[in-house]
Amino acid sequence: MTTAQRIKDLRTMHHMTMQALADQCNVSRATISMWEAGKREVGRDNLQLLADIFNVSLDYLTGKSDVSMRFLSPEELQIIDTFRSMSADQKALVKTMFKIN
Repeated sequence: MTTAQRIKDLRTMHHMTMQALADQCNVSRATISMWEAGKREVGRDNLQLLADIFNVSLDYLTGKSDVSMRFLSPEELQIIDTFRSMSADQKALVKTMFKIN
């Protein structure tokens, strides 16, 4: 998948208009349109900004990886750490709550 398609997919998945994304990137709506159409390359700084906005890796955004490798927030990391320190019974209960096998 191309960078252009990834930008469009991520924008729509996040329920963002082109204008809203343009405002966050400090570019025009037309620039977003050209990025999504593949008519203009996204500069390195803007690629990083888009990756930060959509919480994905640069490799995912540029199509080098199909795994988004979403970055975890501090709260999510804390939840993972807490889960790892639980007993087997506690883990089983959490898995049951979230319907995880």
